[in-house]
Amino acid sequence: MAENRYHMETIDSTQYVQTPHTILGRQFLEGLRKGRPDLFKKQRIASVHQTNTAVPIGQLIHCRQ
Repeated sequence: MAENRYHMETIDSTQYVQTPHTILGRQFLEGLRKGRPDLFKKQRIASVHQTNTAVPIGQLIHCRQ
């Protein structure tokens, strides 16, 4: 089942975090930018259509490279 989520990558683009596509999900990511500037300073919050719903919500995930 596919769903819309918010997606934000770290500064070095090696990790990312996704949240539900809700007001609280966006506020969570905005809080990460302020609370963890070493990882997320000035990073964009993107709206994505997630088809792989096995990706956990709210956890920092390493990108496969």
